[in-house]
Amino acid sequence: MKSKFKKLMAAALVLCLMLALLPAGVLANGGIDDDPTAPGAGIDDVNPADDGDGGPNSGTQSNGAYELGGVDFTFQNDASPTPNTFPYESGTGAKYTNGTIKLSYDETSNQFTLTATPNDGYGLALLKIGNKNVTLNQAKPGEIFTRTFAVDETSVTITAAFRQVYSFTVNYDTSKGSVTNNNLKAFENDVIYFSVTPLRGYAVESVKQGNTELPAGESGSYNVTMGNENVTVNVTFTALNSHNIWVSQYIDNGSVYCANSSAYVGETVNLTVNPDAGYALDKLWYYKAGETTGTEITNGTSFVMPDHDVVIYATFKETTYNITADTPTNGNVSFTVNGDAATTANYGDQIVVTVDPKDGYYLKSLKINGDEVSYWVNWNWHWNYDGTGTYTFNMPAEDVNIEAEFTNQLRIDTNYNVYRGEVEVLVEGDETYFADKGDWVAFKPVAYTNYDIGAISVTGNWTGRSYDVDTWYWHNGWYYFQMPRENVTINVEFTDNSHAVNVKDASNGTLKANTKWAVEDERVYITAVPDKGYELTWLSVKAEDGTKIDVYEALKEDTYYFFMPDQAVTVSAIFAYDYPDMPFTDVNSNSWYFNAVEFVYNKGIMQGVSSTKFSPNGTVTRGMLVTMLWRMAGEPYVGGGSFDDVASGSYYATAVAWAAKNGIVDGYNSTRFGPNDAVTREQIATMLYRYAKWLGYSASGSSLAGYSDASSVSSWAKDAMGWAVKNSVVTGATATKLNPTSSATRAETAQMFMNFYEYLN
Repeated sequence: MKSKFKKLMAAALVLCLMLALLPAGVLANGGIDDDPTAPGAGIDDVNPADDGDGGPNSGTQSNGAYELGGVDFTFQNDASPTPNTFPYESGTGAKYTNGTIKLSYDETSNQFTLTATPNDGYGLALLKIGNKNVTLNQAKPGEIFTRTFAVDETSVTITAAFRQVYSFTVNYDTSKGSVTNNNLKAFENDVIYFSVTPLRGYAVESVKQGNTELPAGESGSYNVTMGNENVTVNVTFTALNSHNIWVSQYIDNGSVYCANSSAYVGETVNLTVNPDAGYALDKLWYYKAGETTGTEITNGTSFVMPDHDVVIYATFKETTYNITADTPTNGNVSFTVNGDAATTANYGDQIVVTVDPKDGYYLKSLKINGDEVSYWVNWNWHWNYDGTGTYTFNMPAEDVNIEAEFTNQLRIDTNYNVYRGEVEVLVEGDETYFADKGDWVAFKPVAYTNYDIGAISVTGNWTGRSYDVDTWYWHNGWYYFQMPRENVTINVEFTDNSHAVNVKDASNGTLKANTKWAVEDERVYITAVPDKGYELTWLSVKAEDGTKIDVYEALKEDTYYFFMPDQAVTVSAIFAYDYPDMPFTDVNSNSWYFNAVEFVYNKGIMQGVSSTKFSPNGTVTRGMLVTMLWRMAGEPYVGGGSFDDVASGSYYATAVAWAAKNGIVDGYNSTRFGPNDAVTREQIATMLYRYAKWLGYSASGSSLAGYSDASSVSSWAKDAMGWAVKNSVVTGATATKLNPTSSATRAETAQMFMNFYEYLN
């Protein structure tokens, strides 16, 4: 015991001696080291939360690691096999070769901010935080790059590389043409893509890097691989000859119009052909002024300007179309053409159809080429609808078939809002919508939750007469009336201030609304929670009339809201796989398609052909395209299949089955789909068009004006291509060409899908 006491006393004396030797300022600071650059600077052993070291933005250097926010950071270059490790110097950061990286920490948000500052003439070429690559925009000399991030590890390695940056410049005459992607900065081995577009009246004469002529790609595209020096490309243009265009004054039965009175050699000249009524274009050609023979225009109504003045001439031929009428029972149908009996007619001729029911029968249906027109028949006797009636129309530019059906029964129509209720109809106790005069008709309106039955009426379809409600009898929700001598409509109004909020099922996530009913202008909250590894890529609220409702992001995570319109709505969402940052080495940040590729990759729509290659110029097959649409829809499961060439178990089998079931794709026939065929631009437009309609969008609009090859769009794709061009989903391959039947590259497809997302939102 005595020995231990002596040891304790000796230790106390040593401690007192050390304290006596310390400067007085140390004790006054509560143990803070006055030298902020020394190892361990800013550490307060007494109260770390109040040590005067700058709070949570400060860190410490020890054991080769820089401690900040509870995380040990080390810094290394990307060289291999033995990367260099850089010490972190407080206040200045880790000094890499040709650049510096600094860190700061915000305790409130638990976020770190990395700042990379290249030296003059250098740029940040690579950055990894832990094992995750950070997507970089092309760094310019001296440009500072920042990234805010969070980590859940206790130690993290920052890997970076700063490399020399070289300039890429194209010299050209701006009064004769234009160049994309000019005056860029790039690293060695980067591929710079640029395009050269001459102005009207000029053509590209040469594109040279030094004395070397660069080969031209599709649509005036070029590329240069950067070396270890600045690159300059020189572009020269040559002027084209211009010649006059005249339209002959001796054209009968139609006209031809050309918007331009002259054109340059090689330029596409578009003509507008207007046949007179009853005529169609026979032949269209151009010839050299002063000559009598020329070149027939067989590819639509456009031609390429030759190296001489031209005269346009056309001939038109009279067109006739057949008229047929089915032979109905219990009545007759006949027709005249301009007042005369005939079986053929020219476009625009007046056709009068006469229907004559037998005594006791009525006209049930009159169709012209499948379109119902019975409501527009004019009857000879106002109150006697079993008399003769006529329907008049002008002959269309197609054959016409007339169908008439007569019945001794009358029709009962219903008119009500199907989102608010329903109406059941019985005739003499049977479920039918046809009745004889004098039959007792019963109908029962049923309002849905939060709605009431409003006004009820029965009106005659022919006379417009409203049948007196006082003559009805009511029992147990049923209303009764006796069938008059005409077709009638039962009108039921369902009224209320609240409307239904319908939420569709969603795959790979949970979609809910905070209420099933809401009144106009009420704020309705939506929670869209993705499953683990997925993210919300699309959220839509559509009113029952198709109107898109604006959706706003709420403060709470995964929560959104909208203001209820004066009608029911449908809420839909798509959750897609959450892919990591883009790893492709062949997608340069200067490429025109960089943003599109990054978009479809992050949305999980497209993947690479390998772990590091995207192959932007590669071909997309029909199987790939359908799989992309299927991924965008959340990968819904659909069993079975109807095409012999879609093997069970193939990566696209479920996608093709889903797309075919929902009318998004067709096969070449009932058994062949062609999954490995290259997909064309017009096929992509058609699939996106049908996908938009499947989502509930009207997908209306048509605009192919200005494209010289618009006539080469397949007939089945015209509506889709018109919609896609008008809504900027598909842009021209050039300023004047769509190339509808050309195969699409993976980069072009990525751009179309990104454009489509912008259309949806």
